[in-house]
Amino acid sequence: MNLKSFFAVAVLSTALPSQSYAQYDSISALIDVTSQAEVTNTTAADVSAIAIEPTLEPQQPVYTTDDHKKLAQEFIKKGLYNKALFHIDALQATEEELFATFLKATVLAQQGQFEKAFDLYDHTTGFNSPFKEASQDAQAELALKLAWVAAHQNNLQQAGYWLNRYNPHKETGHLEDMREQLEDTINIKKLEKFDNAPKGKPLKVALLLPLSGIHQNMGQNMLEAAQLALFQQPNQNVLLYPHDTQSTETGARLAAQKAISDRAHIILGPLTAANTRAIESFAESADMPVISFSSDSTLANRDLHIFGHNNGIQGSLAAKMIADSDVSISAVLAPNNDYGINMTQTFTDQALALGVSVSQVVYFDPNSNDQSQQLKQLAQEERALQLLKDEKAMLEREFKLVGAAMSDASLTRLESLETLSPQPMVDFGALYLPVSSNKLPLIASQLAFYDMDNSHIQLVGSALWHNKSLYTNKGEYIKGSLYPAPASALLTVLEKDFKTHYQKDMAPMSSLAYDAVKMVTQAYVYSGYRPNRIQDEFYRDGGYLLSNGPTKLFRGGLTERLYDTNEVRTYSHITRLSAPMAFPPSLPNPLDPRERSGLDSFFNPWGF
Repeated sequence: MNLKSFFAVAVLSTALPSQSYAQYDSISALIDVTSQAEVTNTTAADVSAIAIEPTLEPQQPVYTTDDHKKLAQEFIKKGLYNKALFHIDALQATEEELFATFLKATVLAQQGQFEKAFDLYDHTTGFNSPFKEASQDAQAELALKLAWVAAHQNNLQQAGYWLNRYNPHKETGHLEDMREQLEDTINIKKLEKFDNAPKGKPLKVALLLPLSGIHQNMGQNMLEAAQLALFQQPNQNVLLYPHDTQSTETGARLAAQKAISDRAHIILGPLTAANTRAIESFAESADMPVISFSSDSTLANRDLHIFGHNNGIQGSLAAKMIADSDVSISAVLAPNNDYGINMTQTFTDQALALGVSVSQVVYFDPNSNDQSQQLKQLAQEERALQLLKDEKAMLEREFKLVGAAMSDASLTRLESLETLSPQPMVDFGALYLPVSSNKLPLIASQLAFYDMDNSHIQLVGSALWHNKSLYTNKGEYIKGSLYPAPASALLTVLEKDFKTHYQKDMAPMSSLAYDAVKMVTQAYVYSGYRPNRIQDEFYRDGGYLLSNGPTKLFRGGLTERLYDTNEVRTYSHITRLSAPMAFPPSLPNPLDPRERSGLDSFFNPWGF
């Protein structure tokens, strides 16, 4: 980058986060043009002129109605709802007002505001509305989502109400399957209220946890959560057998062998990826399904389900937060370990897909408390220093040529360069920090020194931030930062129940043990109390509503969850956007029903 580029980037980067996303795109274009320009014979006067150029207010782009329609749909498909709503609001004042209402209801549905979306679709179901049929079908699916949530919260009266509101314009196999499964769920729950006697063959559940060794405190806490799950939904036919993995791979293998010899029907656990890898061959030989608490998705297969929080989803969500915050240039500071590398790769892939460039990726030693060298690299300190040296050399050459005839501005600038103090060259508007809550407060103060705290750029983290230790410095330098976290609506209830029951706090990982026992118990009931059929019930349409929110297992062994978007404050966080209580409806393709009806007419002109 030449001298002009330096001043353009240095001045512009401080203003980027506050611009609208339209303005930001203009600034990015300006930076691109500046960095590509060939500059020859640069003088001090040129430098003065450059420093003024970025203060000009960038022109707002002018959008046509078609532009707003196209961009609103594009951003909805990408999951960038703030940007979508900008264009939807603009459409409200055009002849496309009804389409804007339809799109807004679609956004609300994707954000989990199902009842508001249902009501808003009422405005697009008028007799002559081109959106009538699509709106009725959308309302039908939303009615099923609302009934599903009510049923899984044991509010059967409310579930029945929403099931009666199911009235699609056109019944599809997908919707009918959802409705039938939901009716079965409601009927099963009704029967359970009156008849809870043991039925069928008992289900033996082996729970592999570190009850001794370095992880014994975590293992004991998880065991108590699992027992609480069984206590809260009693089923005399579900038998829980804890096995100690001793916090070692050898201990995990011995525990798995014991579970197999005891003829368990399923293994819950172990805790870590290494222990899961150690038992994999034993479980496979015994044809026994495993639900591991690890987050290592590389271990997933047909019979080995990874139940820990999916790091890939978190990285994708972080990229969406940045893309939806009017930022088009980002950077990454991550620990140099498997976690940091995997999170960075996922984030980078998603960011690029959303149009957010990643200018730098810097890794640090996770065992070190000093990240100054890595932050200097992000701030491009060496580059800034070299540019100052070049500028000083240029002014010294000018002084030798013209002497006292040199302008006062140039002389003053030359004097100021006697001590070279490079300023940070922060050429990105957001920084992704997938670091632990213990590490972040230490990094935050160093970020502030290089103008990379949250008052200058947008900081975004991972679910590792969701811990009280994040606030040891009262959120200093990171207030306003964003991060994805497990859905809190039901998790908060479980934490209170755990504390009431055991008179101590529940460890965050323990919710996984609670959820696994709850899900397996429900699957056993749905299977008709047949232990050999419970695995088929893991993959129910819509998944399960557990303490970590809606949870869906896939036949390949992966687990999907929905996450809150949290914002860091002084002593705690606030939830900026709550995770939906059920997985949102699938988006129609195309989003504009008028395009669909045109295709239908072409392929089926007789309307059959």
